Parts: sequence; structure tokens; C-alpha cells
Amino acid sequence: MLDWPQQADGLSGLWAGILVGLFVGKPVGVFIAARLMVWAKLAVLPKGINWRHMWGAGMLAGIGFTMGIFMANLAFTVLAYQNAAKLAILLASLLAAVLGYAWLSWQAVGKQKRQPM
Repeated sequence: MLDWPQQADGLSGLWAGILVGLFVGKPVGVFIAARLMVWAKLAVLPKGINWRHMWGAGMLAGIGFTMGIFMANLAFTVLAYQNAAKLAILLASLLAAVLGYAWLSWQAVGKQKRQPM
């Protein structure tokens, strides 16, 4: 376990790392993994699903906060770091949920506009 001194100077890096990891890293990882699986012919996209939908699914993958909070409790012994990590995890999960929903809703509206009546 990490036992850092009780200083607030490392909290901004902690916040940035968590936000970037959950909010950027998860969507990129899910998207790239899906692309590789389709490229390797180990999977196919379901009918009606395109890569924009997969990007939205990757954005929603950033919601996973339960394990992140558990790991933050194990990784940090200093309460200030635990609390900062938990708050960053919850914020990143909220951002991922809102933007993932907005992205997929936008995709659905665009698809409805493209279909002939």
C-alpha cells in the first residue's frame, strides 16, 4: 500500500489520472478492442450497429465506479487521497454516463432523420 505524506500537492495529479483513465481510457480501450476483434474476424458488429454506437458503448464503460472505489481504498492509506480518488471516480463516472447517453441519443436522432418516411 502507498503511504504518502499528508500533503495536498499530489491531489491534482491524482484527479487528472483518474479522470483521464476513466473518461478517456475506457472508451478508447473498448473501441480499440472491438476494432481488433472485428479486424481479426473473431467478432462481427450486430446488424444495425455501427462504430459510432461502439464509441458510445465505450463511453458508457467509464461508468464502472464500484471497483475503482474499492481499489482506491486498498491503494491509499491517507484519507485525503482516498476521498479525492473517490470523488474523482464518481465525477468521471457521472461524466461518462451523461456524455455516453447524450452521444447515443444523438446517434438515434440522426438515424431517425436519415430514414425515409
